[in-house]
Amino acid sequence: MSLPTLNSSINEVYQAPLISDDGTVYALSSQGKVAAVSLEGKLQWQYDLKEQVWARPAIGPDGRLFVGTNSGLLTAFDPSSGKQVLHNMVAANQRNTMLGWDRSGNRYSGFTNNNMVRDGNKRSATSYLEASNVSDTRLWSISLSGEITHFEPTLNDTGDTLYVITTADEWVGESATIPSGIVQIRRHGTLYAINASSGSIRWKYELGASDNTFYKPLLLQDGTIATGSSQGSVEAVDKDGKSKWKKNLKVYAYTGPFLSREKLVIFKPGEGIGVTEGEELVRFINVKSYLESNSINQQQTEWLLTLSDLGRHSLASYDLAGKLKWQLPIAGEKTAVSKISNNLQVAVIDSAGELTFSDIEVKHTSGLLFSDLKLHWAKGAVEELAAAGVVDGFPDGTYRPAAQVTREQFLAMLAKKLKVSSQAENLSFLDVPSTRWSRPFIEAAVAQGWIDASSYGNRFKPEQPITREEVAVWTAKALKLIEKNGRLS
Repeated sequence: MSLPTLNSSINEVYQAPLISDDGTVYALSSQGKVAAVSLEGKLQWQYDLKEQVWARPAIGPDGRLFVGTNSGLLTAFDPSSGKQVLHNMVAANQRNTMLGWDRSGNRYSGFTNNNMVRDGNKRSATSYLEASNVSDTRLWSISLSGEITHFEPTLNDTGDTLYVITTADEWVGESATIPSGIVQIRRHGTLYAINASSGSIRWKYELGASDNTFYKPLLLQDGTIATGSSQGSVEAVDKDGKSKWKKNLKVYAYTGPFLSREKLVIFKPGEGIGVTEGEELVRFINVKSYLESNSINQQQTEWLLTLSDLGRHSLASYDLAGKLKWQLPIAGEKTAVSKISNNLQVAVIDSAGELTFSDIEVKHTSGLLFSDLKLHWAKGAVEELAAAGVVDGFPDGTYRPAAQVTREQFLAMLAKKLKVSSQAENLSFLDVPSTRWSRPFIEAAVAQGWIDASSYGNRFKPEQPITREEVAVWTAKALKLIEKNGRLS
């Protein structure tokens, strides 16, 4: 599929493409050319913003495609028609540095001023942060000192506190008489805790210096905020803004911390491939090729990575212990490769502007229907359900029997077993747009009365693990069971 032609005289390039839940691929250039390509490889629509764009696009909970520009513009497109449905000048002459949503659908948009303010040896930008509700009405806005370092916001479990990291530069070695005598630039990080309802700053914590950047903060289950820098410093800050512990791991880190099996996991360059233990709760996964945080898809049982090495790309999967499961090279030099989707799909753009969309096929030679069920006690039952079309497994040939079942997965299985689905025009939930794969099954459950939509408000949270109570209630309603003398019949 040929994408819109780029202007090579100004070094216009395509960013890594974005894959939506329904398989639509969105391509965005550094000069604001936007294209939507269907699962079948057909151009659905295109739009030219004629604006410089450095930030990647994002898909909102309602399915709209959002793009923030370097001039302070935030725009959104209808995913079906490509119609521009939002055109807000949020922060004039500032570039987009943050874009994300909370579980209620409120949007947080961050922009950073390119003009540096000098204070002695320190130079810092000013960032503008804005919150808007599901109707695109602004709730509040504030200014922060420094450049916002991470594209996606971090919120606590209750959604009432937003955590943001900014950095200011220190030019070490510069003097008034010899301004060009710079020997090193250090970036000083600040962690802000912001009231998500009002925008007021609850507290801020100084993270110290890094040679490059600070990554997106990670919220732990007890409310601790874990931060990480490219210099390998990891620090835990409690919910009141007090330091709990800090470790200088003395490594170059590709990413900030992730949480896996009660360990903080950091990806770093390594000669070998595998896991090495750090200090206390930190574990490293070593990879030979370069990767960025936004090229990592963390699954319940594996890590899906898009790797790059001098213009060559490959796709890889690591298990939670850091062992390489498979790695597939991408032939030829590509300018942009997407993150691997949950359905094991990838989109690739070459230097000629050709977009290729592919399913990743991982071959297994065991002869098993699902490669991870060879000795599992449920193998026979699962294979019967697969033969009946109730379960499909995952594209890599696994069933993942130990993984938690989500609400949407369970409703899909129940609806397939009872052979019901729905193509209702009206959306019951804002986070189950028409583009989501599970929407026909969730809408069927609403239409059949298996679930009470009003009890979930406007958010169903389809990826949330299902509870035993939900399994029992939804199944009983689906099978029309009634209680008689304390028993179901």
